[in-house]
Amino acid sequence: MRIVIVEDEIAIREGLKKMISNSTSHTVIGTCKNGVEGIDFIKKDHPDLVITDIRMNEASGLEMLTQLKNQGEEFYSIIISGYSEFEYAREAIRLGTEEYLLKPVSIDALQSTLNGIEKKLIESKFQIVKRPENYVREYFFDTQKEQSEAKLILHRILPEEKEKVYGIFAGYFGNVEKDQLDEVEFPIRSIKHQFLNLKYLDAWEETIRFRILILHGSESQLQEFSVAFDEMVRHDYQMLKREIPWGMDYCDTIDEWKGCFEKMATAIPLV
Repeated sequence: MRIVIVEDEIAIREGLKKMISNSTSHTVIGTCKNGVEGIDFIKKDHPDLVITDIRMNEASGLEMLTQLKNQGEEFYSIIISGYSEFEYAREAIRLGTEEYLLKPVSIDALQSTLNGIEKKLIESKFQIVKRPENYVREYFFDTQKEQSEAKLILHRILPEEKEKVYGIFAGYFGNVEKDQLDEVEFPIRSIKHQFLNLKYLDAWEETIRFRILILHGSESQLQEFSVAFDEMVRHDYQMLKREIPWGMDYCDTIDEWKGCFEKMATAIPLV
């Protein structure tokens, strides 16, 4: 799981990070010293789990969780505290917190809690009812609410690995009739079979006639694909006498996908 720790005491913050890194397979993607920093980081990086202190300066853990939940952010949460007051625990339960751990947090208690949350996370992934391509289309082309929900799901089900990036290819099919789509799809299917080491997602938007191809791999793999794509696909389209303009860009995270596409879309001539 991708974990964020929000804790105002540096010794506890770093101790939790070290405990998780040394004793579990999970990744601490960031640490924050108060709820204000936590809100900004969580909205930007969309962790699977947030571990937060309940009392902090500027914004408490409960205030932070309340604000994020009200804004539609989805993640699991653990509250840690030196206080065992009933009101704190009741409010934490109301916010859907998975666990309320008292300081000092033991490695056994933490591992047991993380294992339980990871099991829930895995089970939730199998409850995704649509194909990933459908969420890609919603993220790029639907209403703002649907885009936000789709992006949260994509963060759950797609990888963001070190040393790997996303390649975004966008093509405009405005001059291709529906009964001709299979004909122009063939070059794309052919080149995908040549690069089976890459992961692919396709999205097609009927109204504005854009096709988006998303690849995930190392930068060198994507550069090799880009060269082959340019040579093979564009050549085949010339043979078919089809003018299909394409653009491409690289980005590191899912959050950057839409900006990459919009930049390409403005540069692609809509012939």
